[in-house]
Amino acid sequence: SFSDKRIKYIRNEINDRKFANLPFDIAQGEYLIITHDDDVMEETFLQREIEILDANPDVSLVGSCVSHINNDGTIIKKNASRKWEDLIFKQFGFIKSYCYNGNFLPCPTLMIRLSVVKENKFRYNLEVGPMADLYLSFQFNLLTQSIYLISDPLYRYRTHNNQDGFLNRIVMEKKIVPHIKGLLLSSGCINLAKEYEQSAYSQTMAFYINRFVSNRMNYSDFKSNINELCLNGLKLNWLSVYWGLRGILQGILKR
Repeated sequence: SFSDKRIKYIRNEINDRKFANLPFDIAQGEYLIITHDDDVMEETFLQREIEILDANPDVSLVGSCVSHINNDGTIIKKNASRKWEDLIFKQFGFIKSYCYNGNFLPCPTLMIRLSVVKENKFRYNLEVGPMADLYLSFQFNLLTQSIYLISDPLYRYRTHNNQDGFLNRIVMEKKIVPHIKGLLLSSGCINLAKEYEQSAYSQTMAFYINRFVSNRMNYSDFKSNINELCLNGLKLNWLSVYWGLRGILQGILKR
C-alpha cells in the first residue's frame, strides 16, 4: 500500500531461518533493524531509536524495553523488562549485566549502526541455535562502542498461548553456553568466559529451584536436573549462591 521508491519488498517462499541473515547483505543506509511481523511498534519507537543513534556516534546498538501482548493484542504486562531508567553499556558492560542480573536486549527492538555491521562482518551465527540474537549482542559488547537500552516500553512483544518460556529458555541456554564461552575465550576474555559459564549454569539452576519451590516440578526431576548441571560444570561459589537465592525467592512468590 506504500508508494515509495526506497521500499523494496522481498518475500522468502520457504520458512528458512537463514533468511534472517539476508538483511545484513542487502541493507543500505545508516541503520538496520530486524524485527517481528506479529509484534507492534509504538508510534515513537523508530523516532526515539534513530534520535539516539544520530546524537551518539559512539553507540553501535540501541534497543528498548517491551510490553507483552497476547494473541488478541491486549497488553498483559506493561513493562516486562522492568527497567526504570535508560541504560548505557560500555565495553563488556552488557555481558557482565547478563551474568549478574540476567539482563537481555530484546532482539526485535534492536537498531544497529550498519557501518559497524559491515566493518566487523556481523551476521546471525545460526550454528549457536535459537539464541543467535544473544550471541550477536555479546559480539557487539566486545567492541569499544556502547549499547543503549531505552527504559520506556516502546515495543509490544506478542506472547503465544503455546509458549513455555521456562522450557524454551532452558533448552536454548544449554545449547548456547559453549558457543558464547568460546567467543569470549577467542577474544582473550578468559575471566569473563569463566564468569559467564558459571552464571549461565547458575541461572539455569535458579529456574529449576523456582520451578521446584513453586510446586511446578517434582523432587525427582529437580534432583536429576541439578545433578546434570553439576556434571556440566556448575560449582558452589558466590554466583551460584546469588542465583540460588533469587530462584528460591521467585519460587516463593509464585506459590
